[in-house]
Amino acid sequence: MSIQVDPTSPPQGGLNQGERPYKRAIALITYDRKDYFEKVLQSISSQSIYGASIFNQYDFYIFQDGISDFADVNQEGHSAISWIARNHQNIKQFFLQEKNLGVAKHFAFVEECLFNDLQYDFVVFCEEDMVLGDAYMASLHTMAEQFIDDERIAMVSAYSMAYTEPREKQLARLQEYLPMGHSWGYGLYRRAWNAIQPILKIYIELLGESPYKQRNHAAIQFWLRQYGFKANATSQDYIKASAIVAMGYLRISSYPNYSFYIGERGVHFNPQLYAKHRYEDTIIFDEPIVKALPIDENQYQQLWKSMANQCLIEPNEFSSDDFKSLMRRGPPKHNFPANLLTSTATAEDIVALYKLFFNRFPENQGQIDARIGVSLEQLLVNCLNSEEFFNKDQYWPVIVSLAQKIMQKIESEKKSEGNAKN
Repeated sequence: MSIQVDPTSPPQGGLNQGERPYKRAIALITYDRKDYFEKVLQSISSQSIYGASIFNQYDFYIFQDGISDFADVNQEGHSAISWIARNHQNIKQFFLQEKNLGVAKHFAFVEECLFNDLQYDFVVFCEEDMVLGDAYMASLHTMAEQFIDDERIAMVSAYSMAYTEPREKQLARLQEYLPMGHSWGYGLYRRAWNAIQPILKIYIELLGESPYKQRNHAAIQFWLRQYGFKANATSQDYIKASAIVAMGYLRISSYPNYSFYIGERGVHFNPQLYAKHRYEDTIIFDEPIVKALPIDENQYQQLWKSMANQCLIEPNEFSSDDFKSLMRRGPPKHNFPANLLTSTATAEDIVALYKLFFNRFPENQGQIDARIGVSLEQLLVNCLNSEEFFNKDQYWPVIVSLAQKIMQKIESEKKSEGNAKN
């Protein structure tokens, strides 16, 4: 992937040392929401660990995706973010994409850059829509230190699904862990990222060249089911979460909540969804975790089962050991139904449309051959506008009923993706 590296940025690399000799970084991933970006950038810059600036312990990078062709892009905001990023005094390097990659491919670029090219052992990923509370990084760092050698733990976060719980309850459960909900402000270990690479690479291949917003949901869902994953969502966050669970790893958060989600507008949220999830009622806990407890086998089993129930079709029958062996050998090449991998009509699509709209098969093979490769949208329009369909008004209620069910399913999937947020 080609990138444009801002020439005013400091050179790549650099080794920071904490109380453990391993490399740490923070990545702020951004696009065009300048007002959000400035709040998040300020919250990161004000973080401290043991009274010292966060930048003494973590190298700081900003990654900005390129402008897309969609009409809803805020070009002014995009340019303003670029200017702010390249002039930030604590930045290690600023990466600006020459073209729009979309959420998933941009994340893949960031991960490849930091884990593979620059060899960071632990990276905290922040997006431009979650403001960190004052004690966020101090608490996350304490958790990261505790689990650096625990290979059962893949991700840690100080954003908690208990974000609306009163302060007294959060204080009482200061040293407890929860299964991670949204992948927001999380830290990921390189060892875990390496382990799930076979799955992530197939996912990126399935995205193809289409814009992320227009990804082939049906093909991705078909692929997920082949591994025993629930097809709840097709976002890059959900794919990572499913792969991590399948490997037998944990994604955990602190029970206290140390951040505030501000993404009322974005790819996965709108004001209605934002209000429904009560993000405005978020309570940010102010007392940092100074000692993170280890996770015993009983706690591990409880946490893993909770996550497995969210991602796996048959969690009680699923073998993480078998899945790890499969990944070591190399994932199998799945045979997809032809009509899942294209937006143009296959022979199967044409037969299905005839049966649906006209209650019959095509007259002959020539009728099928003449329509192969036509866009599905155009085929649907042709069917709806045909005289034969108009004369079969007894089938209309069936078509309308089917359309309603499809729309209900789409809305349900959108809500699931909002809950599992790319």
